[in-house]
Amino acid sequence: NDFLRGLPIGSTQSNMETIVGGLAERDVPTLVAGMLAPPSMGQDYEKTFNAIYPAVAEANDAFLYPFFLEGVAFERALNQPDGIHPTAQGVGIIVERMLPSVINALVESGACGPAENAVCDAAAFDVAEQGRT
Repeated sequence: NDFLRGLPIGSTQSNMETIVGGLAERDVPTLVAGMLAPPSMGQDYEKTFNAIYPAVAEANDAFLYPFFLEGVAFERALNQPDGIHPTAQGVGIIVERMLPSVINALVESGACGPAENAVCDAAAFDVAEQGRT
């Protein structure tokens, strides 16, 4: 929401660094869900803003899902009348698309392993079966 509120890009990056950096300091496995600025913000803004999430993830050895709204952004039927927030169907698509990255992050970080619990067992099995380990 930072770009919608017109906050300076530097503030967004600083806030993200503080959040993700704090998690990294505590060895908390983190998946950064990226956001992209709309082209209407201008090329310079778009280029600078879009670089924030990959840079923060890389600097903090975090996993990255490049675009949180992949498959939903700008799809009228998947967004509420405001054109910004996803409908329930849109949220379902977001979850469906992100789930493999979440599972991969859990398994690869060691946060989710065979001895953890049934959810982790299923996640580890799913990742292994799909050849993502």
